[in-house]
Amino acid sequence: VISRTCELLREDESFLEEYFAREFEQRAEFRKDAVEFSVVEFVTLPRAVQRGLIRRAIQILKGDLRRITAEHIFQLEQYLDSEKASFELDLPEGIRIYKSYDSLRVEKKGEAETEFSPRAFEIGEKLELELSPDFFLELETAWKEIQEFERGSLVGEERASIFESGESIAWMNLEEVEFPLWLKPPQPGERLEALGLKGKKKLKDIFMELKVPRHLRGIYPLVSDQRDLLWVPGYGISEKVRVKGGSKKIARLILRLSRKGFQD
Repeated sequence: VISRTCELLREDESFLEEYFAREFEQRAEFRKDAVEFSVVEFVTLPRAVQRGLIRRAIQILKGDLRRITAEHIFQLEQYLDSEKASFELDLPEGIRIYKSYDSLRVEKKGEAETEFSPRAFEIGEKLELELSPDFFLELETAWKEIQEFERGSLVGEERASIFESGESIAWMNLEEVEFPLWLKPPQPGERLEALGLKGKKKLKDIFMELKVPRHLRGIYPLVSDQRDLLWVPGYGISEKVRVKGGSKKIARLILRLSRKGFQD
């Protein structure tokens, strides 16, 4: 009887292992030293499946589940039930779980994306660079005539994080900028004199409006001149580069972002 019971338990364990492996392959996205889930999908799963996916992510990142207790999993469930827009949960041996809008990320602590090096560029140039191990960026620039602006700007761009949309276009009047232009990461306290708004808006507030996950804010690509922030892709340009009827130095910038490192 004992032998038969052990055999049944092994069969059950094997079935569950295969089941969670399939679920994990379908729902998990791999990043450098991190695993991400869609919050919208994750919260609809049965509790047992949620726990299995989280344990599997932790096991992949740290090699085992030692020191990860049921209490840690219950803490995560309480945070998810609270419906907070974001939270962080530190676990033993450098594992951190955090939610930022629709991203639930399990990572090795300290492995958040770090900022890239600023790059000066001229209009007419095309930049290509690895933004991070997960993202590749292209910036295409060209001088344009006012007639092309009038035709090209008829369709407005909806505000969305560049990490969500993958592409953003800006038309700029460069008569008053201080060259060179820069493709750069965010800096603390930075603000944008946003088109159509009075005064300057904090970059932090813009990121919150665009729902940019916190671990990606340090690599959010921006365009500036020597003094001012000119463009937050996916949000808008500065009043400083507004194109007017008599503008003669008009440029079009197209920024495209592609994600790398997906596991099919």
